[in-house]
Amino acid sequence: MFCENCGHQMDDNAVFCENCGTKRVVPVEEVKPEEEKVAAVANVANAVSETVAKSGKNFKVPVIIVAVVVLVAAGIFAATSLLGGGGGSNDVPLLLNINDDFYFISKGMEEPAKIAELGNHERVNQCVAKSDGSGVYFITYDNELYYADFNSVKKDEAYEPEKISGNVAIGTLRLYDDKYVLFYKNGALYAYDGEEDHKLKANVTDFWCLDGNVLVQCDYNSLYVCDLATFEDEKYEGEESYLLHASEGSNEFVYYRYGDYNEETGGDKDLYLGKVGSEPTLIAEGVQMCSVTFDGEVYYSFRAKGEAVSLMDFVEDPYGDESNLEAPEDEAFKIPTPPGGLQGPGVYYIDNEAYDAAWDEYWAAVDRQELREELADMTYDQTNNEVYCFKDGKSKLLADNAVAMRTSGNGAFIMLSGSDVEVSPIIHIDDIDYAYEVREMINDAYGMNTSRTDFDNVYICEDGETLCDVKGLDDYYGIDFAYVRADKNLVMGVYNDEESVVYVGKVDGTIEMEVLIDDGGIAEHGEDCIYYYKDDFDSATLYMYKDGKHTKIDDDVKTDSLVVNEDGSLLYLTDFSYNTYLGELCLYDGKEPVSVADDVRNGMFTLKQGLVYYVTYDNSEYDGGELYSCKKGAEEATFIVDDVTEVWNVR
Repeated sequence: MFCENCGHQMDDNAVFCENCGTKRVVPVEEVKPEEEKVAAVANVANAVSETVAKSGKNFKVPVIIVAVVVLVAAGIFAATSLLGGGGGSNDVPLLLNINDDFYFISKGMEEPAKIAELGNHERVNQCVAKSDGSGVYFITYDNELYYADFNSVKKDEAYEPEKISGNVAIGTLRLYDDKYVLFYKNGALYAYDGEEDHKLKANVTDFWCLDGNVLVQCDYNSLYVCDLATFEDEKYEGEESYLLHASEGSNEFVYYRYGDYNEETGGDKDLYLGKVGSEPTLIAEGVQMCSVTFDGEVYYSFRAKGEAVSLMDFVEDPYGDESNLEAPEDEAFKIPTPPGGLQGPGVYYIDNEAYDAAWDEYWAAVDRQELREELADMTYDQTNNEVYCFKDGKSKLLADNAVAMRTSGNGAFIMLSGSDVEVSPIIHIDDIDYAYEVREMINDAYGMNTSRTDFDNVYICEDGETLCDVKGLDDYYGIDFAYVRADKNLVMGVYNDEESVVYVGKVDGTIEMEVLIDDGGIAEHGEDCIYYYKDDFDSATLYMYKDGKHTKIDDDVKTDSLVVNEDGSLLYLTDFSYNTYLGELCLYDGKEPVSVADDVRNGMFTLKQGLVYYVTYDNSEYDGGELYSCKKGAEEATFIVDDVTEVWNVR
């Protein structure tokens, strides 16, 4: 699942996005208004019929039923008409920039309603709507923060948005729990509670919204807790505290501090669990590696066994010690001339052939000695590590043969396991030109394919309890990313021969991986599928992976144009032109792709409550475009307004 505001990948059970703080909107199964009316009328009819039947009296049942049904139906239709066609309360409108003015439109409106008149220098930079669709906060490029109530805009053409604050840093707006607006101003973090803005803390480098509190990281990595009820702050941890994880809606967070290096554990990090209102809990001291998954499982390691072996221990060297070699001198290669020679007695000449051969041997020995010294300083690290998982207040040993570890998102953790190899002279020193080659020679000798010579396997852990064996990878080295989706599909990117190959497999105790794509990449994720592309990023063939099947969707797709809609359908552009920056808008709903419109610009289309909104452009114009809407799958579209330059699909 992905955040509907910023696109950040979220846990399926998360209530708030950990990246932007937006509350998750849980979609309600859509029921057509006509079906609701018919069902209500039928229920009333059945109820009246049963009541009359039980009474035992000889009424004219059909007449009574019809009369009651007509009255009830009239009330139902009148009520839905007054409510504007039965739109849900969480119908967040589509926000538009039209001629540098701010507008919104929602289902049932024939034309957009103006929120604010803005000049070119005051255009909207960022906007965040309330999840119930009642209003929107927005920052303009002249650093002013406003709030507009949608119902008031509809009722009053002269409505002016409420100015909340000035000097607001653009792009820093975050809405928490539909109640508090957080933003940076004048180098400090502020919170607006609906009445006034409150300064929380200065020199803030980052912040996280917890359950009624804001966890703040300031300069020099000090941690503070700001209470949103009192707007007071309290220092939680001093300098050099590095936050690893904080959960929205929770009062707990994980961080570490550097301590003294621990020879026994091989690490220097002290790992803590922080909790608002309580002293921190020490998880472990002398930690070597540590990471936290999206759902708060903490993984850390200690050095367990093995040692760093000198690379020289793998080298066969029959020459002995050559550290005290002396360069050849010509005196040793003088040969006297024969008596009676032209040079006369006592004259010598040099045996150049032997002299040159001696120098060759000398330089070969010098090279060998330099190589020995380099190899002695370089190690083949056979050290494995113990890996623990801290979850629900307890630590559990998962493995004692970890070579490397990292979190992989969405509640998953990845571990490369290792074992010792036999240390013996297997490489002759005359076969080595450079010291760094020895590691690869050891790899070749033991049938390894990686620069880390002792990888045995890759494991994934997505529950903090069980390590699942990953099979089917061609290469364990260079794991770029990995995560377990909600449907238990593990997706993993691996650098293989300097190219990234994406694998996919089902997590069920043992994971049999298959190549998802080896020449392309992942374009987008649906709730139960993965959209991926082959070949070039800008103009690629698009596929869908679902339930173990690969389905081709379309050719010549601009992969960064994909939008996964609330109902699971997909909008995208094809036949995109970089001369006009326009393409053909298509809709894919699990069957054949349907063309919606031509000459649509990337980012200027969306689907809201069954309506596709899109902006088309004349090829000769680069300013505003024409906004249209059409029902999903309909051939005809309705023109709404011209001169649209920006579209914000806040949800």
